Amino acid sequence: MQIDHNADGGLSASFSRRNLLQIAAAGTAAAFPAAAVAATAEIPQLPLTDEEQVEACIVQLKKILGRMHPDFPIADGVRMIHGDGGSTVFVSVKKPLGNPFDGDGDYEVKARAGRYAAGIYHIRRVWSDADEKFLLWGAYHWDGFLIAPREIIAPADLVRKIEGNAT
Repeated sequence: MQIDHNADGGLSASFSRRNLLQIAAAGTAAAFPAAAVAATAEIPQLPLTDEEQVEACIVQLKKILGRMHPDFPIADGVRMIHGDGGSTVFVSVKKPLGNPFDGDGDYEVKARAGRYAAGIYHIRRVWSDADEKFLLWGAYHWDGFLIAPREIIAPADLVRKIEGNAT
């Protein structure tokens, strides 16, 4: 029981401990559900199937790797299902491929093991009916001449275009 210790006969604001605890409990109960909803806004709520949970995890991993590696703007994630029922998940971040191809001409090319040597190649963009895409054909400069056979050069192996006469 509260005893009124106020000289004005209880007309001023006065709380009992019970009233104070009830108000505090009501305020806390109102605040926590809102905070919980805000904290889990990006995470899908259950019930999710196992497949949906895996996809949600891949999305979250891509976001985390994006924050960890801000210089790598491309995030990629894929789940492969094997013939025996198992599965593998790959999640990666990478930089966009730099392709300095700027029309036919002479280019410095990095070596590709077992395919072609590093050096200066005359590169032409040629349509391939068999592959149904454009390929980069490179002829190696040797003693002032372009020699055959031509090599199919991977765009990622182009280092830079050589302006002027490379021979």
